[in-house]
Amino acid sequence: MSTYCSQIAFVCQDARALRSWYGTLFGFVSSGRTIYAGKLSTRVMGIDGVNTRCYWSLDGNADMFQLEFFDFRSPEMLPRPEHWSPVMPGYACIGIYSQQFQCCVDALSAQQRLEAVEGETGGRVAYASDPEGNALEIYERDPLPDAGWNGRNQPSAVRLIRLNSHDAEGVARAWSGSLGVTPVQMPEGWAQRLSVVKPGLSEPRYLRGGGVVVEICRTAEPFPGGQRPALYQHGFMNFALNTQSRIEWDEVYAQALWSGFRANGKALEAGIFKVMYVNDPEGNSIELLYPRKFAYRATGFRPSLRLNAPLRLLRRWLARRGQ
Repeated sequence: MSTYCSQIAFVCQDARALRSWYGTLFGFVSSGRTIYAGKLSTRVMGIDGVNTRCYWSLDGNADMFQLEFFDFRSPEMLPRPEHWSPVMPGYACIGIYSQQFQCCVDALSAQQRLEAVEGETGGRVAYASDPEGNALEIYERDPLPDAGWNGRNQPSAVRLIRLNSHDAEGVARAWSGSLGVTPVQMPEGWAQRLSVVKPGLSEPRYLRGGGVVVEICRTAEPFPGGQRPALYQHGFMNFALNTQSRIEWDEVYAQALWSGFRANGKALEAGIFKVMYVNDPEGNSIELLYPRKFAYRATGFRPSLRLNAPLRLLRRWLARRGQ
């Protein structure tokens, strides 16, 4: 299998503003927007009466990694629990490698969002939060130096997604056996980072899909209120895995269901993509996606055209006609 991590989804208070913040700080580029509503969206997402605007941006990852910012209109976004912390169960943090590390650190410090910096020059890690309180790590050295870049001259790429789980070993085993992501060894000392050695976290496991690693940590913390929150709670929502073909998507989907994953409904074949949200045996949500290449711009996997682009193309065409 050649599945790869392709997306991290945020549930936002102000989706457009948060997308802009990531673009300004890390150089991520806008790649469009859409609306998810109606019966088909409910079928995929498993959220009754869903109506949400969605804004996309792309990082510098060679595998076209997308950040997806949701602005829920129905149902209303649930607030983050008052005493939420990055050691609670669920998707808890993303890590970003930036070639402009010091600039990012300076900007985060000026915004009073920088929490700590550890390590020696050349291999430092910064810990911070975005304007909506989502936990971030920024890396001075690329933890996946063989992952590559997409050629758009962007200085930063998402390299890590963290999931906290009551059964990190079981989740890692289920995902590697069903979803096509591969267990990997990370650089020496990686599991001793400040964010991993927090009280309550232990036993990190690492699975790689393309240019992104999922770090699965064991946590003993209970869910706030004693039950798993709804997908439309403020914070990280879920992440997506892309496949290279429809045949591969069907294989991954069938293997996941056979292994005990639960789909929210019947898989949706929409012409420009095939998609379904599935839930692993512990209940963690993963989007399985096959976006067709001819429609990458429609699904947010190509940068948005600038407003003057059609006029510029028209002028070039007229100039050629006049030759």
